[in-house]
Amino acid sequence: MTKLVKSLFVSLFALACLTLCLFISACGGDKKYEVSIKVVNTAGDEFIFTPDVDEISRTFEYTGEDVWYYVDSYQMPDHPKYGDIWLEPMQQGYDFISMYGLYTAADGSTTEITAPALRCTNAKGRYAFNVYIPDSSVSWYGRSMCLYITIV
Repeated sequence: MTKLVKSLFVSLFALACLTLCLFISACGGDKKYEVSIKVVNTAGDEFIFTPDVDEISRTFEYTGEDVWYYVDSYQMPDHPKYGDIWLEPMQQGYDFISMYGLYTAADGSTTEITAPALRCTNAKGRYAFNVYIPDSSVSWYGRSMCLYITIV
């Protein structure tokens, strides 16, 4: 009878441990979140890509001055701790946000615009800035967003 009780105790203990491990893995740890991205420019404009917005278009008058665009911050709206806080983006590691651009002149010619800050408005035309989060991110779901700036 003692062997049966020992065996039953060991089985119940193992089942309790397995249940606890499954509970912890289901509730915690490696959860990914939707992310909002805030792009700003040196003219004071903000462009916020919430999880339901992947494209923003704006038209500005030509001023002759350079204006720089860059990723200012990010937010994880559904995160229990950081949901309402805008955080500074990391520049390396698994959770990074990249941004690059393409300028299209009136004659149809194109020029790549590279990071870290992307300049435009020194010429009339259309600027397309791609903001990208890779699928390899450990904190966020991957996504691609586009900011279109037209200078007339």
